[in-house]
Amino acid sequence: MGGFDVFFSTMDENGKFQKPVNLGYPVNTTDDDIYYVLSADGKRAYYSSSQEGGFGEKDLYQLNFVEHKEIPLALIKGIILDAYGNVPPVEIYVTDNETEEIIGIYTPNSKTGKYLIILPPGANYNISYEADGYLFKSENIDVPMEANYFEINKSIDLQPIEVGHKVVLNNIFYDFAKSTLRTISKVELEKLYSLLEKNPSLKVEISGHTDHIGSNEMNIKLSQERAQSVVDYITNKGMDKSRMIAKGYGSSNPVAKNKNEDGSDNEKGMQLNRRVELKVVSFEK
Repeated sequence: MGGFDVFFSTMDENGKFQKPVNLGYPVNTTDDDIYYVLSADGKRAYYSSSQEGGFGEKDLYQLNFVEHKEIPLALIKGIILDAYGNVPPVEIYVTDNETEEIIGIYTPNSKTGKYLIILPPGANYNISYEADGYLFKSENIDVPMEANYFEINKSIDLQPIEVGHKVVLNNIFYDFAKSTLRTISKVELEKLYSLLEKNPSLKVEISGHTDHIGSNEMNIKLSQERAQSVVDYITNKGMDKSRMIAKGYGSSNPVAKNKNEDGSDNEKGMQLNRRVELKVVSFEK
């Protein structure tokens, strides 16, 4: 219809796109209609066009789809800064915990620290924020195959490698009331090994923590065994065992409330309290 138009193409059952078709009026005009972009959730699109009644040579227009099938994916966005408010030279690694395949490597905006990641459904993801001179920070995002579109805003504060700084290892997994590492923990364990390998003077404490369920004696024992299982994995790969200390704290150091105000269990808080942490005990730059 014009110099540039917007076209659409349909994918067949064999995964091949059919011949493109012009969207026609009112999307396309006799002038240029360009830069068509679909929103992540599939509900709307944006493009630039020279429409009658516009305010400039080209204006931005929004298309809303009345009938659409929501795209089943997760959108993760936020800002990455260090402890001093600077944007670190960080890379974001997205890995499938089940297959250990790296899905993608991303970088935030170097000036603002803003980042955006789109995760397709059907995987348990390890999202790791990594930069030289910093402790890596990982998040675990599970996107079921039948999941609807959802967004997560996640601001990341990277801690420099300094004595006393610590980070939760969010992709270490155990079965209920057991200390045997599950196989989907391997991606995180390998990142821990790599951190120690890249920083030969680094010594760390690996600490285990539980929620309030069970006796203090049982929780101390379980948290100690879980912390030790991480240390054993790393030392079995050849790392000097003197560089790691395993410590079980049981339920003595919660990071969230185990109980709601009405006395019922706070499931989200309990989940946060069941964790494995890394803390820097010695480091020479």
